[in-house]
Amino acid sequence: MASLIRLDKKYTPFLFKAIEAVRASDLVRSGRYDVENFNIAFEDVLHERDGVQYYTVSFYAEEVTAQNWMTATAAEVGGVHVDIDAGTRQVIRVYGDR
Repeated sequence: MASLIRLDKKYTPFLFKAIEAVRASDLVRSGRYDVENFNIAFEDVLHERDGVQYYTVSFYAEEVTAQNWMTATAAEVGGVHVDIDAGTRQVIRVYGDR
């Protein structure tokens, strides 16, 4: 069954940057995570740290669902996250779950 994924086009550059960054990360290249089997989560909420506003795109090894999103921990679902500067669209950091 086909499914349609909708993302406002203003967020497309952030998604592409995040995919490029996660593929190039040591976490994926080392084989710790299988980039071809990630579930992607993008929340259109701006975060702020040290005066920089950014979006976070998360790549989860297991699906985060409406049933488990409140109780799923990073360690349980495993993932890689990419923070992207909202103004410059540059990758700030790539980090894995601890």
